Amino acid sequence: MSGASKVISLRATAEDITLFGQAAEGQGVTASAWMRATLREAALAEVYSKGSAFPATPGETALLRAVLVVLQMVGRDVAEDDKRRFADKAARQIEKIKAGE
Repeated sequence: MSGASKVISLRATAEDITLFGQAAEGQGVTASAWMRATLREAALAEVYSKGSAFPATPGETALLRAVLVVLQMVGRDVAEDDKRRFADKAARQIEKIKAGE
């Protein structure tokens, strides 16, 4: 989903709503944020349940790509400046992910 977020409806029992709220409170997030993260995790597990550990977020996907580029460069006959440039790029990507960007 790109751009604006959308609202979805969900039917739940009073007990489920209380349980969701308690789980969210335990993680220090809103019930909405907890449900979104939990549903996303479940959906990713369902979609990518082929036995491979697939990145859970777009940031993790970008990090994986950056790391792969660096690893590909290490084994090649590449100038040290280029290796450092790719390593710096990977480090910047890691910092962006840590910052939540």
